[in-house]
Amino acid sequence: MTVFVFITVSTAACLIAWLLVNRARKREVAPDPEAPAREIGPDLEIRPPELELVRDAELEPALDFYNSGTVTVQVSPRALYPTVDILEPAPRELLRAGIACIPKLPGVCFKALPMLSKPGCGANEIAEIIQNDQTVAARLLRLSNSSYYGFEKKVDSIQMAVALLGNDTVRSLVLEDSFSRLGVLKDIEGLKVETIWNHAAAVSAIARHLAKNMRNLESNVAATAGLLHDVGILIMMIMGRTRMVEALRRCDDKQKLLIEHEFDVFGANHQIYGDLFIEAWNIPNAIRTAIGRHHCPLEEPFNQLAAVIWLSDYIASRAGFACPAHQVPIADETDLNFLLVQCGLKPPLERYETESLARELAHCTKFLAATAELAT
Repeated sequence: MTVFVFITVSTAACLIAWLLVNRARKREVAPDPEAPAREIGPDLEIRPPELELVRDAELEPALDFYNSGTVTVQVSPRALYPTVDILEPAPRELLRAGIACIPKLPGVCFKALPMLSKPGCGANEIAEIIQNDQTVAARLLRLSNSSYYGFEKKVDSIQMAVALLGNDTVRSLVLEDSFSRLGVLKDIEGLKVETIWNHAAAVSAIARHLAKNMRNLESNVAATAGLLHDVGILIMMIMGRTRMVEALRRCDDKQKLLIEHEFDVFGANHQIYGDLFIEAWNIPNAIRTAIGRHHCPLEEPFNQLAAVIWLSDYIASRAGFACPAHQVPIADETDLNFLLVQCGLKPPLERYETESLARELAHCTKFLAATAELAT
């Protein structure tokens, strides 16, 4: 725990320094004989997810290459990656059926996240939802009274905790707690669940920061989309642990993004899984669409929210909050400037890497350290 806290604090220091400085297809995967594959068209292969859910003991791999280092990968917002629209009805329904096998998230998640996505939602409205879930309420109070925040007075009400910690922190806590209570989401070889939460929290904070500089994008909507943008990776880790390990291993060897290796191995990617997982939630459709297109925002028709998530993902991955495959993206400046203009933002990107953003990400880092301490 001490080591994690040290690393987290060091990350925050490096992050602030970095921001200030920046201102001046397909290989066949052998099928598991115990999980017979169902062929869906020429390219899509899906196994019954429940077969992998019940065999965790057998599938626990050695966590042996977390520190394999980072790999730089060329990226572009102009790239095109498969979205849910490419799926025929039969494979789409099969994917939905597989996702439906996952244990249901707690009700607080389905109620709080839509509320937190609304413009101008207040602490009273959020507290009213959270206080009905004892687990989240208790964690929120423990978090607000932790040494990392150091509030002068003891926080003894959910409303006060929400008001002091802010929507971003509450949003992250609710989602992380909801998935942890499923009992089926575990680290796999090459990827810790904690890494995904760290990255998602940073992308959420950056998306909100960028939205504040835009006229026609609500910051709460941007923050929620940022937090949920990689939820498809979590679902793929639950439904296909061994296949996700294979996709991650390929990232270590080739100059391709994880999303490309996912499609080679799964016949789908985390954009598709995330889109289908979110569709049952009472969340604005704009958020679902952005999640399903966050790697290809310039695909017609242009999606502004997806573009903001792409930019936020890019900044976060280069600022110390590694993307799930520990890949550091490099984009052409011309592409970056074009995307900024499409979003209604003035180039260059460094214009938005400000001290204000550094403070927001430092707050985000404080939340991550505090939640890690509470988990021990």
